[in-house]
Amino acid sequence: MRGCNQEMGSVATITEPYRAAMKKDWESLKKYYEQHPEAAGLPLTVTKDTVLHIAVHSNDKKLLKHFLDNAPPFSYKVTDLYGNNAVHEAAATGNVEMAKILLNFDRELYCSTTNDGQKNGYCSDELLQIMNNRGETALFRAAAFGRTKMVRFLCSKIKNRDVHRRRHDSTSILHIAVLGKYFGISFT
Repeated sequence: MRGCNQEMGSVATITEPYRAAMKKDWESLKKYYEQHPEAAGLPLTVTKDTVLHIAVHSNDKKLLKHFLDNAPPFSYKVTDLYGNNAVHEAAATGNVEMAKILLNFDRELYCSTTNDGQKNGYCSDELLQIMNNRGETALFRAAAFGRTKMVRFLCSKIKNRDVHRRRHDSTSILHIAVLGKYFGISFT
């Protein structure tokens, strides 16, 4: 049972931040995670959303930046019950600004640097290649929800588009856009 509590977060552990999040009491939520930064990667809701998923949905850029700056570096990649990380959530909601914050954070952590400490411009798009349980990348989710601006933004950041073309059930990204009647989405 102890392993389950660590994985899921015990009710006692998550009650305070859950209540703060549901009330949109961002100051109390920040205070809680400042005192318990290790909890940032723990599920907070029944669908296993973390505080970073919630921060993306808050549409508050400062809140998301605060949690990224104060949480363990891995926590922005933690997935919910459906395998979606914070970037998947930003893509599905079409919030380009939140996606930029997450991708910039990832870039700061993982881009290689030159001898003088400057970023050399080479960055992996690994974060954008992460698939959820259905095999959908953030780009795929943006197309599925008809988020045209997000699709354009993510396409500009992706180096290898092959991984984004089909999900596990063989549904293509074009097919999912057509099924949603999002005819204006292009993947050029």
